[in-house]
Amino acid sequence: MDAPEDYKYCVAFSRLPDIGPARFRKIKSSFGTFENAWKAPENDFIKKAGFEEPLARKISSLRETVSPEEELESLGKHNIELITAEHELYPKQLSEIASAPYVLFYVGNADILSSKQVGIVGPRAPSQYGKLAAEKIAADIARAGLTVTSGMAHGIDSIAHRSALSCHGKTVAVLGAGIFEASGGISSKRFIDEIVAHDGIVISEYHPVSKATKFTFPARNRIISGLSSGILIVEAGKKSGALITARYAIEHNRDVFAIPGSIFSEKSVGTHSLIKQGAQLVSSSQDILEALNFIVPNENTPSPSFENEIEKVIYSRLSFEPIHIDALARLSKVNISELSSHLSLLELRGFIKNIGGGMIIKK
Repeated sequence: MDAPEDYKYCVAFSRLPDIGPARFRKIKSSFGTFENAWKAPENDFIKKAGFEEPLARKISSLRETVSPEEELESLGKHNIELITAEHELYPKQLSEIASAPYVLFYVGNADILSSKQVGIVGPRAPSQYGKLAAEKIAADIARAGLTVTSGMAHGIDSIAHRSALSCHGKTVAVLGAGIFEASGGISSKRFIDEIVAHDGIVISEYHPVSKATKFTFPARNRIISGLSSGILIVEAGKKSGALITARYAIEHNRDVFAIPGSIFSEKSVGTHSLIKQGAQLVSSSQDILEALNFIVPNENTPSPSFENEIEKVIYSRLSFEPIHIDALARLSKVNISELSSHLSLLELRGFIKNIGGGMIIKK
C-alpha cells in the first residue's frame, strides 16, 4: 500500500487494544510522529504521554513482537488501506463527534465517506414486516442519491446494504471487528467483496485481526451515527442494540427516525418508545428525504404495463402487505396453476416479489 512512512507505525500501535482514539491522539501530540513514539524509550510514555506504567510496559513488549514493515505489507496484500484523523479523506461529519476514531481501516471507495448518509439499523431477527420496510426504504433512499450506512450484521443491517446495492446505490458498512476477522467466514467475505465491487466501502477502527467483543459493537454504533445525517430505527425490542445507535444519534444531534409497528409486537416496543420521546415517525422514505432537505424523487412513475387483463387483475389485488397465493387465487378468481404461471412472469419483470412461504407482495 502506498502510504506515508508514519502509517506503518500507526498500524503497529493499533495492534494493542488498550490504545483507543484518545491515546492515539495523545501519542501523536506527545511525540510528533508515531515513528518517534515507536522508537522512544519506555519511560517516555510515562513522562511525556502520561501513560500508566502497565500500559508503557505493554507498548514496550509490543515493539519486541511486531514489525511495522510487515504490518503495512500485510495490509497491502489484502488491499486494506487506512486513513487517520489528519487525512483529507477523513469525513468531517465523523470528526465532529466525541471520541471520534483516530484511525479507520478500509476496503473500497473512501470518497463516499463524505457523502450524505442515512444510518439504517434494527434487529438481527426482524419480523417480516421489518424486513419489507427496511428493504423498501433503503432502496428508495439509495435511489434518491443518499448513502445507506449500517453495521453489516445479519438482519436489518444486511437488508439495508443489499437493498442499496440492488438499485446501484452507495453503501457504507461499519464493522465491530477487524476486517480480517469479519471476513473470516465465507458468507461475510463474499458480502464484503460484493460491497466493494459495487463501489461501496467497508470500514473498521480496529486493527484487521482484532476480534469482536461485547464492547466493540456499541462502539461501532457511534461511528454509524457519526457518519450519518439521520438514523432510522426499523424495529427495536426493549433492550435492542439499535437503541444504542439512537442514543448516540441524539448525543450527536442527528435526526432520529422510527418506523411504527404493531402494538402486539415486542420488536416495536423500542421504536414506539422513541416516537414518544420525539423521534420522527416514518411511513415512507419521503418523510426522511424531506426532513433532511434532500431532493425528493418524482413519485409519478408510470404504472406497470401488463400483457393481458388477468395480469392486471392479479396485480390489482396485491399490496405491500404479504398475501398468500391461496388467498390471492380466491380474490382474483384465477386457479392456482394459472396464477402461478402469471406470478412467475410478473416477478421476472420486477413487478412483484415472492417472499417465501407462498407469500406475495407488490414491488
